[in-house]
Amino acid sequence: MDAVKDLADNSKTFVRDGQAFISRCTKPDKKEYLQICRAVAIGFAMMGGIGYLVKLIHVRTLPRPARVIAICLTSSSLLLCQIPINNILVGAA
Repeated sequence: MDAVKDLADNSKTFVRDGQAFISRCTKPDKKEYLQICRAVAIGFAMMGGIGYLVKLIHVRTLPRPARVIAICLTSSSLLLCQIPINNILVGAA
């Protein structure tokens, strides 16, 4: 019986807290909305720039698919034969 009462009390508390949270929420005004958009755009640009720089660095250090395939064909162990499938699909861009 106590378990049912505890469950009911927890449910009531959860609903009451949820209603209080929803009543405190407000729509952002234009200034706040533009600030959020600006922060998101800067974040996207920074992550894109970092990704581009990493790609530039690794393009020169990663082996080309043709060389990897040639190494795989001459290699006696299949464990050493790993073809980067993404480079094959996009043409090692």
